[in-house]
Amino acid sequence: MNTETSRASRATRRAYLETSALDAVVKQEMSVSHIRSQLETRGLTACVGTLTLNECAQPILSNEGGITRALFEVIRDLQPRFLADPADLYEQETRLLRCGTAVSPHPSAGQEDFERSEVDELAGGRINLRLLECLRYRRKAKFEEWRSHWTRYLVGVNELRQGSPKDVPRFRSFEQFEAFFRPDLVSRVAGLPGLSLDLEEAGVIADAIDRYPAIRTSVYYWWNAEFICLAHGCVPSVDKVDDYRHVVEASYCDVFVSNDGQLLRSVSRLHPTLAPLAVDALVGSASP
Repeated sequence: MNTETSRASRATRRAYLETSALDAVVKQEMSVSHIRSQLETRGLTACVGTLTLNECAQPILSNEGGITRALFEVIRDLQPRFLADPADLYEQETRLLRCGTAVSPHPSAGQEDFERSEVDELAGGRINLRLLECLRYRRKAKFEEWRSHWTRYLVGVNELRQGSPKDVPRFRSFEQFEAFFRPDLVSRVAGLPGLSLDLEEAGVIADAIDRYPAIRTSVYYWWNAEFICLAHGCVPSVDKVDDYRHVVEASYCDVFVSNDGQLLRSVSRLHPTLAPLAVDALVGSASP
């Protein structure tokens, strides 16, 4: 067995690469081959999700295509696996519940090949109209729809507090918030956007929530956003929302690689078995 085959056979766990980690690699001129080697030595396969790809492409809209090209050169050279979208994971976890079908954290081989070709195009500085339209739609949804949703939510919270303040306390910690809303876990699972579950099915999932990582992480994603509203009386920032979305996308990964210290400290709250790892640590040799 040659060295490359030996490394590949050991890489059985998944390391999610969040956008700030890739940005640090570019700005600090880290050796991509060294980082890839460090991941493989730890038995980790580099993985990238749709949200990371989208964020790395966003500088195009600000006429900073050079930044996008540099980021996608890093992604190309890391030779990552691509991850299934959360919506796809929800569908797969629903089939797991109903049919016992195993969940695959990666898209089809054809879809991965398409994602790889898109990465190669952007690493080569080539931008197509379809991509630009997708990026504009994503930016619009990010800055308009999210803010509108949580503004309405906060108005409702304030109205409820005026009439029945005990029903919506001002939580001092997320742990206090979680204990308060944990009895409503079944209805929260049933009401997740993108899921089609009845209350009985939601109850089965709630009773074994750790068996459904994407659904579990999504519940905590929404709970964290609501906690910010209830504890601080403000709409969660768009960047904070995207930070948490990365953890949802990484729900079937083992390690979460980032250069954002605050996000790394929040990972275990959303996904208790996902190990946070600062990208700088990949220059060392200790295992996460």
